Amino acid sequence: MIKHLDFEDAVTLSNAIPPREGKKLDVDIKKLTKLYHETLKSSLPDLPGAIENPERNVSYNSGQEISEEFFIPYNLPEYMNRNGMHPLICEYFPFIRKANWNTKTYGEDTSELFPKLNLDLGRRSLIEFAAELARNFKNHPIVKGNHIVDFVLSRGPLGHMLQPPRSIALMHTIPMMYNKPFVLHIENPITTLLPEFEHGKYNGENISELPIFHLAKYTLESPHCLAVFSHLKNTTQKLGSYFQSNIIKDKSLYCPFEINYTNQESENLRAAYNRRKEEDKNPSKIPVIFFSGSHNHDPNNFFHRGGLDVLITLKHLHAKGVKFKAIIKSALPSEIKKDFFELKNSGADITLIEKPVSDVEMTSLHAQSDIYLLPAAGIHAHSTMRGLSSGNTCIVSDAPQFRDFLKINNQALMVEGQNARIYLRDPKSGWLMDTYSEIRKPNQTQIKNLIETLHACLTHPELRQRISRNAWETFGPGTRTSIVQNGVNDLLSKIQPPSPSDLSSLVNFRKIVRNSQIGANPPLLERAI
Repeated sequence: MIKHLDFEDAVTLSNAIPPREGKKLDVDIKKLTKLYHETLKSSLPDLPGAIENPERNVSYNSGQEISEEFFIPYNLPEYMNRNGMHPLICEYFPFIRKANWNTKTYGEDTSELFPKLNLDLGRRSLIEFAAELARNFKNHPIVKGNHIVDFVLSRGPLGHMLQPPRSIALMHTIPMMYNKPFVLHIENPITTLLPEFEHGKYNGENISELPIFHLAKYTLESPHCLAVFSHLKNTTQKLGSYFQSNIIKDKSLYCPFEINYTNQESENLRAAYNRRKEEDKNPSKIPVIFFSGSHNHDPNNFFHRGGLDVLITLKHLHAKGVKFKAIIKSALPSEIKKDFFELKNSGADITLIEKPVSDVEMTSLHAQSDIYLLPAAGIHAHSTMRGLSSGNTCIVSDAPQFRDFLKINNQALMVEGQNARIYLRDPKSGWLMDTYSEIRKPNQTQIKNLIETLHACLTHPELRQRISRNAWETFGPGTRTSIVQNGVNDLLSKIQPPSPSDLSSLVNFRKIVRNSQIGANPPLLERAI
């Protein structure tokens, strides 16, 4: 029996929070948030019945056709607290368009939708999804009705309501969509277990015995999930085995990315790279160190990206009389500010940028810098790529994903310390998990290695030049364009409807046309979009 649910349950379970300040959309986000809440609230009375009597609520539809268009829902409230429009996924958009596919971002031209939206569509979609899960997990030893409710309310009802007919939702991080066609991009398999598992929350659980494991597996195996792709090869290689699923294995593929610089940005980076080579001939040069926080500007990410260890390292080197200039672009946690300003007031040449900056400004900061520090708990691939493609001498942590992304001691330098403290492998399921129980404390092993490596970079220009040159030649602007386009083309061919002359292609597409069971678009929504 499912407990009584009220609206507070829905808001809590769905993580429905107001959008962050500074979001600029062509839509009234307050109306969207209100609609989101109303959809959840109107669904609650029927969810227990749908789970207890699923056969009465499952929809049997003949299927949906798919066009060559991606729906980008990251401006919707249900995505705002999941990093919203993450810059990494945006790097794929030009390559998708170059392959003659469309990308439709919600909020570009749909502000007139609100009076026409069919609230019942969102309500019914949640109820039917709950019924479908209940039918599939009937008498399941692990997944129970309350787990299904939690899972359903954490998905994306507005995305379902607003997804244009025949389009494919392009998800990142977490499969928010459920009973319409979608493609998922991930960096780390852990995020498929959201919201049950956030990064760093592992505490020795057997992953394969958790309800979220089975619910996420069902979502990814569903014919509505056309593909899962990642810029990390190891992620695509391990995802199927983690979920013990050949279906997910067959859907997974590797797709590299690059930073889409403007022509002017590329020229500026090239000029900066050549300038640094000339300046390094001057023995009195003072190198510039750059450290940046996450794009969402959350102060807590200062710790996740190794900022505390960076600050302690800079303090040590300054006390030893080592010359450097440093730029810190990050919101600082309150407990860090005292130490930062003590360092600055002691005479260290250090600049703090606490406000968000534009892409162009970020490119300029990398162009000014010789060394980029990212001794983080995880890879933060977009930031890593910015440093590499700018020709910075990058110093990264030994988090496992970095080895998958670049050649250590060739394209970047690595400092040990994070892997042993952060990462654990679940001995039963094989999942590589992370724990952040000590993330706000100094990592003494990493600090020791960071002091040695950064000191070597500051005092040996030939070391900086070797690493910088290798990074620039491999990741510099335009060097990866063809391999990225090939990867995107492979992705699109995997999900593209088959031509009459190639009826053997796209197993996923055929399955979704034959077996799609939930949530057809009513004419009202088609007219509204």
